[in-house]
Amino acid sequence: MQSKKKEIPKLKKKKKKKEEDEIPGELEVLKDMNIDKEELRNYFFPGNPLKPWDELMLSQCFDEDKPFQKEVKPVIVAAKKLKNFIDDQCHMANYKFESNIKLGGFVDIESLLFPRPNDYLVSRGGRVVTAENLSGKFVLICCFFLPVCYSSCATWRIAAASYDMYSKLKGNFDMVIVAKMRRGWTHDKVAFTSFLDGFPPNCLAVPFHAKSHRHRVCKSLGGLCCLKTLLVDPNQTVLIYTLVFDGDVDYTSFVPLYGAKSTPFPFVSSTKAMRNLKIPSSLEDFLCCKTSDIVSRKILLVNGTFHQESVSISELKSKLVGLYLFTSGHMIRMLPKIAQACSQHGKELEIVLVYFPGENTTRNPQSAEQDLLNVLAKRNLPWWVAPYNSTASIMLDHMFDLGEKIIILGPNGLFVEPHGAELMQMFGFYAYPFRFDCVVRKIWKELRQVTLESFFKLLEIQEFPRTKKVLFYFDYPFCISHAVYSAVKGFSKCNDVQIIMVSLSDGEFSSEITKLQDSDSRDYSKDRVVCHTKGADKSDRFFLRFFNTRFPTIVAFGKDGRISSVLAHRLSSRDEDKAQIKGDLHEEVLSILKDNLQHYDEYELRFSLVEDHLQQGQELRQTKFW
Repeated sequence: MQSKKKEIPKLKKKKKKKEEDEIPGELEVLKDMNIDKEELRNYFFPGNPLKPWDELMLSQCFDEDKPFQKEVKPVIVAAKKLKNFIDDQCHMANYKFESNIKLGGFVDIESLLFPRPNDYLVSRGGRVVTAENLSGKFVLICCFFLPVCYSSCATWRIAAASYDMYSKLKGNFDMVIVAKMRRGWTHDKVAFTSFLDGFPPNCLAVPFHAKSHRHRVCKSLGGLCCLKTLLVDPNQTVLIYTLVFDGDVDYTSFVPLYGAKSTPFPFVSSTKAMRNLKIPSSLEDFLCCKTSDIVSRKILLVNGTFHQESVSISELKSKLVGLYLFTSGHMIRMLPKIAQACSQHGKELEIVLVYFPGENTTRNPQSAEQDLLNVLAKRNLPWWVAPYNSTASIMLDHMFDLGEKIIILGPNGLFVEPHGAELMQMFGFYAYPFRFDCVVRKIWKELRQVTLESFFKLLEIQEFPRTKKVLFYFDYPFCISHAVYSAVKGFSKCNDVQIIMVSLSDGEFSSEITKLQDSDSRDYSKDRVVCHTKGADKSDRFFLRFFNTRFPTIVAFGKDGRISSVLAHRLSSRDEDKAQIKGDLHEEVLSILKDNLQHYDEYELRFSLVEDHLQQGQELRQTKFW
């Protein structure tokens, strides 16, 4: 019997894995856009800055109407699409790994980073580091899934903080980056090294070729698709262990918060420290530095060259300082006008710009200092620029819910005014020294000077009673305030009162009031209420000059012919047919301005017509009608 020949199954040849140097295939649309991969890399790796983009962003702070450069637009569009693709891969439910690491617990750094005898770390410069090099130090380990997951803002915070920590801990600190490469970049060593370039030269990393080692460390920390951070002290006790990504967890929580003291120990959890933070009272505390530290500026010389000069914090402490928290540059178009007005009136105001990197930043924040100095010098703005300090950044971000802010610091710590930007835009130079209580006191004093005769002249009213208390009822014709109108009805029953209604806007105010009077005929004394039909545009001068806004109210004058209340509708209206109008004018002004500040948000600071607003306000406040 002929035996059958045993068939040997053919082994399939393993296809040689092609290095994925191209953009992930799922994004076919990017190929059609013909975008260079190196340009896209700038939006995902902090070490590869795109300087023209930064310059463009700074320039637009001064010239908001300047269009984006044509060559930048396609890259922005492509970067957003690539970011969406990356975000789609970041589903935490698919990557759940348990970790035994606990706050206050012990972590054996040697076993974690050097599990085998031949394991080592490398620095950016190629220096080989072994376990003994980390002994007795603070060690911060960060696992990144590259390109960075979600927004790069958290990555930038970590990069900036690492510069700070290396500088302040001086040999007692090391940072270790552990990178997991995303599909499409698995074999892209250039992407790996580009990312490292955004961190300090001393920063360490698990080598690129040690793929399994990098995977094992990230898995041990419990993170394989997101940013995970672990900080241990010299005794290898866990100080911080957290997951960090924008929109879910406070991305500042990974940073140990320390002050301006010479010894930044012990480290404390920023979450705990933030609860106890109080607004600083001195310039050095705001900047988290020493009085001997310096700020710099560049001056444009006559021959067209620039001269850079520096001054210590101690020299600025005795002056009025506007601490400009620069994020988006929205205030930078208004601030030169305020500074110029101060100079013209011989008043002192030193501007210190503090830079806060945003999520679109593509460079190390510390290098932005020179860029800002150059941009300011080109526009002949002699402002000081403070060196970047991540501790100050995190502290101020938490305190002021960071947007565009100008914090006013009085000479020698006399006062701190966090609403400098709002006061500048609302009142211009009139608010100098840009202190809220000073503005309240100034407005109160001027209101006390307004006479009944001058008020009638302002509203162009020819005849007025001289023997009664005069109440001016200001309201809008088509949205009448019920609270104010109810007070008017009560006051109308008093024998010693004359009420004059004035419209706050154009419209048939008299017809609207007539309708209300007819419906309230049993409870309304019409003979004591007169409607002034031509005062809409005139009343603006009064309200905008003193309060920067119009609002329904009753302004009351006493028998002495002086203002007794600007919120008379909040007072009791009668006592035996006589009006009781004993308002506290100072408290009323304080209440009005507080309410204005509370509702004056960043949208107004950003989009108000700054030039017209400041010019009109300045002209109004230079005019006295009493």
